[in-house]
Formats: sequence, C-alpha cells, structure tokens
Amino acid sequence: MKNDAPLMLSVSGARGIVGRTMTPEVAVRYAAAFGGFVRESTGRPNPTVCLGRDSRPSGEMLSAAAASGLLGMGCRVIDVGIVATPTVAVMINEHNADGGMAITASHNPAPWNGLKSLNEHGLAPPKVDADRIISAYRNRTPDYVGVDGLQALEQDDRANGIHVQRVLSHIDPDRVRRAALPVVLDSINGGGSVSGRMLLDELGCAVVHL
Repeated sequence: MKNDAPLMLSVSGARGIVGRTMTPEVAVRYAAAFGGFVRESTGRPNPTVCLGRDSRPSGEMLSAAAASGLLGMGCRVIDVGIVATPTVAVMINEHNADGGMAITASHNPAPWNGLKSLNEHGLAPPKVDADRIISAYRNRTPDYVGVDGLQALEQDDRANGIHVQRVLSHIDPDRVRRAALPVVLDSINGGGSVSGRMLLDELGCAVVHL
C-alpha cells in the first residue's frame, strides 16, 4: 500500500499512516464514536471496554488517545497492555465486557497503525454496526460526559497468562510435554512475543526464542 493512502474505515475499524491519516485526533474521535455506539447499544452509561495494542512504535501514543476518547464517552476502560489481538478478545470474555479495541494495523508495515473494534463476543462488529460507528465518526460531535460520568482508567496485566491457560485447558499439554519438542520461535518482537514464549514454556518445549 502507498504511503499516501487515505484513512481506511471498515468493519475492522480505522487504519492509516501514522502522523498523516492516523493521528491522535483521529484516534480520539474514532474511539469516541465506538464508545458512543457501545453506550447506546447497551443502554449502559458506563459500558466496559478492553483496550490492548501491538508493539508498533506508535502504539503507546494511539492507545493513550483511544483511551481518552473512550473515557470521554463514560466508558470503563481496562488497558491490558501489549498483547496479540485475539488476547483482547479473551479479556473481553474474562471481564464480561461490552466490547474491545485493539491498536494494530495487522500485516501492514510500521508506518501504519489503526484501531480495531471488537464487539462483546470479541469479533469485528457486523457491517450494520460498523456503518453506525463510521457514520458517528464522520458526522457526529461526540457526546462527551461531564466529570461525574468519568471512570478511572484500569490496568490488567494478566492477559497473556489468562490466554495461555485457556489454550492449555483445550488440549492435552502432558502429551506435548512428554515429547520434549525443540522449537524455534521468531515472534518478531510482536504483540504475541510474551504469550507465544509462555505457551511453549508451559508445554515443556526447548525454546530458542529470536
């Protein structure tokens, strides 16, 4: 994709070039649009949203901006840190949350980043809901709450461990442990670096971790 590509809006959320089409202002506005959608669709003044990010250099900046947009709409925001996108979905289930947002641009290179919306099931919202979020981002001024409606930002650093334990509960780990498998893991310093290594260690693998 070219570096002059416009902001992309779809069922997966918003994606663009950092500093050009994906800026803190865009992140605040898009997260506020998503937070407003969750608030309206649930009827809760303070819906719970799990927020995670991958390891891109722009992740911390955009995560902070997204948290501000969500908090501004009255959401209870639980920051789960640097994790793989499916781990955000796991934490939505763990917290019985109303939705989630992952700061990631998937396969795109480092100049890109984005905000991926997830519903209460940890899935991308269906098109009808995505269209409502996109319309709110484009056409509506966020209906921010007053000081009495603000929630404190929460942190939960258990996400990788919870995801790994859920994986282990669906397999026979002892069978893998008995095999004592040698494994080379190249996690490219990505969001799954910690959980990938953690899982292999739990399975008793002899790991060479790049």
